[in-house]
Amino acid sequence: MAHRKIGIIGYGVIGQQIEHFVLEQHPGNEVEFFYFDDILHAKGKAYPFTDFCNNKFKDLEFYVGLGYHHMGLRNDVYEQLKKSQFCSPNIIHKTSYIHPTAEIANGVVIYPMCNIGEFVKIKDGVLVNNSSVISHDSYIDRGTFISPGVIISGRVSVGQCCFIGTGTVIANEIKIGNNVQTGIGTVVTANLEDNLSVIGNPMKISKSLKIK
Repeated sequence: MAHRKIGIIGYGVIGQQIEHFVLEQHPGNEVEFFYFDDILHAKGKAYPFTDFCNNKFKDLEFYVGLGYHHMGLRNDVYEQLKKSQFCSPNIIHKTSYIHPTAEIANGVVIYPMCNIGEFVKIKDGVLVNNSSVISHDSYIDRGTFISPGVIISGRVSVGQCCFIGTGTVIANEIKIGNNVQTGIGTVVTANLEDNLSVIGNPMKISKSLKIK
């Protein structure tokens, strides 16, 4: 008999990884999965993507498996979950460290080997991928996607719905606006306004953009 009912919205690589993390926590038959994806590669109970907001699923715990190609959509889904008052709990891998003073909101996914430091604040729907570090007094706003190996250190502020690329370094009170993207290995050396894409060490502004 299933003890928990889990809905995964988007069943690409991220969704499958989330499923794996849940199963690590609850081996055996303790979890019943429901999948919401128009491609419907998932086995078992699979439904069209938009069906997740149907009230008949209000007793599920929802995780969002949409990746960095769908940043705006990720944000829209979390907004719908919040509006409908559906449950969207956190999933924090057992190998990651979260300092007791850190504040983690709802729907946050933290992958293996991450380190979340003192007085860090992470808002709704943030994803922190493998081996990333977010250190003291930093702030990550809702819907942001942090790739593997990112270092965010020292009172950094990252806005909503940003994509922080693999190996990016952001430190020393840098402030990043909303809908910003950083390329692989970027070293952010100055504050960034909304809707910018940057790359390089030291960084160079690549283009202005509007995340869809």
